[in-house]
Amino acid sequence: MTTSEEKGSKKRTREAIKEEEIVDSKALSQEFIEAHTPEFIEGCKFILEKDPSLFDVLTSGNFINFEIDKKGDEITDTEMRVENFFHRLTFVIIAQQISNKASLSIKQKYLDIFDNEKPTIKTVYERFHGEDGNEFKSQIRAAGFSGRKLSYFESLTDYFFEKKTEIENLFFINKADDDIIIDHLVTNIKGIGPWSAKMFLTMDLKRPNVFAADDLGVARGCSLYFERRPDILKDLTSKRTQKIKSKFNKAKRPTFKVYDHDLVESCGELFAPHRTVFMYLLWRLSSTRVDAMTKKRIRIDPIY
Repeated sequence: MTTSEEKGSKKRTREAIKEEEIVDSKALSQEFIEAHTPEFIEGCKFILEKDPSLFDVLTSGNFINFEIDKKGDEITDTEMRVENFFHRLTFVIIAQQISNKASLSIKQKYLDIFDNEKPTIKTVYERFHGEDGNEFKSQIRAAGFSGRKLSYFESLTDYFFEKKTEIENLFFINKADDDIIIDHLVTNIKGIGPWSAKMFLTMDLKRPNVFAADDLGVARGCSLYFERRPDILKDLTSKRTQKIKSKFNKAKRPTFKVYDHDLVESCGELFAPHRTVFMYLLWRLSSTRVDAMTKKRIRIDPIY
């Protein structure tokens, strides 16, 4: 072997060792793996294969919504799960367009009507449609519900009480596609739009491929992601077939660079069929501004 060949061989060996170090340094810890559901870990590994620069933000803490229930408190009974979903969507309606502090206050006043207990769907339905229905509505208004949110809440109650079997089939037995569930919720419940339906799919049904490009945290997080990965932004921009403005462009003083809706949506598509995990990473980026895209010891490859 000539001297030049020996140098070339040593160089390739060093590069191979470096690649192995990169892979090893970006492996999920056993502690992280054991703390989360297998489905979530599968999504994490998929994301890291696509873009290892997301490792730091991914492993900066556990994801509570996907942690394994070690206390045995997970609800498995179908009827109880439907009741739980009713309460979750009730609180989604309460929280719409108000601060977290205000929503917590209204939530507590709402529960106080039922002696600080979560009422059953049947109980709420009977209160709405019983002889004291108007009095009950006055109590709900006094708790802090606007007139519009009161109508949303009544619509939600009617839906869950009158279509209980349909809900069970849709969510659990037949496990309908995400788009079907979104359309069903939006069509049947006043005040539940696509965003609320997607949050329900993500946080309650734990669907793996949900992405809300019209969410403020996602838009902000994606802006930071594009800032660190301008190569991805450049490629997505070159391939776009239509330009759809972001609703956040209307903000008088946006606190981040707002990218068009279609670019954010296309960015999410890069991580299908595990867009839910990527959305959680964008939320984490948005809230913590973690510098997850550090270039130290990470080889940045195109993911498109």
